Amino acid sequence: MKNTGGKKLKNKEIIISAKTPNRFLSLNLPFENGSRLIKRKIKIPVKECNLFEKGFGLMFSRRENAKILLFSFNTKQRIAIHSFFVFYHFLAVWLDKDNNVIDLKVVKPFRPCVFPSRDAFKLIEIPINRNNKDIISFFRR
Repeated sequence: MKNTGGKKLKNKEIIISAKTPNRFLSLNLPFENGSRLIKRKIKIPVKECNLFEKGFGLMFSRRENAKILLFSFNTKQRIAIHSFFVFYHFLAVWLDKDNNVIDLKVVKPFRPCVFPSRDAFKLIEIPINRNNKDIISFFRR
């Protein structure tokens, strides 16, 4: 078993590194190629938000210094977001409990309300910047 810094693994897909408090989240992204459905996977380093950070998200952060944020919720819900005081575009990815992508949208600055197509357990906000260009290009395919 891998060294997890003394923390138990709740899910095999999420790895807690001993060196950093950030998590690596593995996502499944299904897409259609002709008549067949193909699943692609990617590991994303995320910062899990506490209750206070869930209220602010990416607000007032700078584009190049912004971290990828993970918002986890205990129940399945329709997680609506806004982009007030976020001065750059970001990618919002809604996930189910098994980290499968439900919906994703590019959110522009100062949008009052952005909804997913279905209920979700998790939300990831990925700033569109140079640091995240490989992750963003993965979702554009």
